[in-house]
Amino acid sequence: MFRTQRAWVGALVLLLSFAPTAVRGAPVPPVTVPADIAAAIASLTRPLDSVPLPALPSNPVNALIAAVNAHSASLGFPVDHATAIWASGIPPDYAGRVALLVQVVLACASATTGTQKLNCEKAANDAAAGVIRTVAPSFGDIQAWPSLYIDGDGKNDVYIHDYAVLIDRGGNDRYDNNAGGNFMDIKWGPSGSAAPSVGPAIGCEQVTGNFPAPTATAHDCIAAPQVVFIDQKSASTSNDVYGVFKSPRTVDHNPPATGPRKVDGNCTRDRLVRRIVLQGSGFEGNGLLIDVGGDDRYNGKTAAQGSGHIGVGVLRDLGGGSDQYLAIRNSQGFSLVGTLGLLQDDGGNDRYYTYMPAPIDPSAEFQEDGSGGVVDDTGVCDNLPRMVQGAALLGGVGHLLDQDGQDTYVGAPPGTQPFAPGILFFHSSQGFGCDTGIGSLSDRGADRDRYLEGPAGRRDGASISETETDCFAAPGGSIFQDDGPGGTGGK
Repeated sequence: MFRTQRAWVGALVLLLSFAPTAVRGAPVPPVTVPADIAAAIASLTRPLDSVPLPALPSNPVNALIAAVNAHSASLGFPVDHATAIWASGIPPDYAGRVALLVQVVLACASATTGTQKLNCEKAANDAAAGVIRTVAPSFGDIQAWPSLYIDGDGKNDVYIHDYAVLIDRGGNDRYDNNAGGNFMDIKWGPSGSAAPSVGPAIGCEQVTGNFPAPTATAHDCIAAPQVVFIDQKSASTSNDVYGVFKSPRTVDHNPPATGPRKVDGNCTRDRLVRRIVLQGSGFEGNGLLIDVGGDDRYNGKTAAQGSGHIGVGVLRDLGGGSDQYLAIRNSQGFSLVGTLGLLQDDGGNDRYYTYMPAPIDPSAEFQEDGSGGVVDDTGVCDNLPRMVQGAALLGGVGHLLDQDGQDTYVGAPPGTQPFAPGILFFHSSQGFGCDTGIGSLSDRGADRDRYLEGPAGRRDGASISETETDCFAAPGGSIFQDDGPGGTGGK
């Protein structure tokens, strides 16, 4: 039986049953981010060279083999990856740091509460810092699907398979895979692996069809407890492309017993990124992406680019490159029934954009076939732009932090989504939260930035902290800070 959105809808009902009723126009307290989330954001965005590193394992290569084998077995693939790891010639110090990272990822399988998931993401981030800071000469690639892949020589690569830990050590790369998103396809893998089928990963293209780890080979993907992606900059350029535009699927490729599901091709003919939960995003689990350097392009669909849904999603783009982020909705530092969705970009002249696939039938009503957009959590066509660039709904914190540069933000205006009979969700972007969610956008540096198509008051140099009372069942929090010339936003 395919898993539907029942888990998070149940959490939604529970949350709203205890939420205070919104009183429109009543006095409201100032917005504050919960202390544990604020501390986690500070930890997850600190410079990599400030992270204290633990001692290496006594036998680094054997420790790496043991960790990878244990992780692979936890996903239902009891494979001995020793030959692939030894044959690579991986230097012991580097192997030790990767071993510590894989050990953290494996340990996160026991994380069930929001606090535990936050702690896992912080531990994974710190272990990833150790890998990034360890200088190592070129070595052979390590293929240990589905647990680990290391690009040992830093050449230009195209990735079409999913991994729990993927480390690319340089080059101009293209990622047509999960890239740090915790929705993993363990049905399709590379030749010579233990995958049930050989071929490119397909993954989840909508919420219906995912299933928790450890194994779900009858489903589109699994929700892995923790996934980590690292892209390091080599001596040459490292300008990467995340997410590949393709024609929408017109037929359900893996229909459940109840019958074929509606697919994006029922809504639009425009090219789009097919998969959800990509690029440092977590759905009922954690995802982490750290890209160190280069002018990168991030192309997503929904639940991408630092998005957390009943989990934690973090995207850190470091090195000061001028990057572009593109998604349809629920992305770019977004939390839904979650703990934390975080996007950090440390500099460069960046662009945060949205896109919306055009309708097949311009006269079709909202949520009707042919009306454009993509299939949403309820299985209908949805063309409502919403919840990007520091946004949160139904608990948790969505935070976008851009630390320097002349940036452009094209967001989503306030809008209403008829989610289910009697349930209307209110949405927007650029530091917006509703129904106990807190959305925050912070743009630092004295550069001139542009804000388009978002809610009122988002402009260069502005500072906003307000409680949103026009929500479905409970207030939310909206925080916006821009340190533009003469601005009052806080660093």
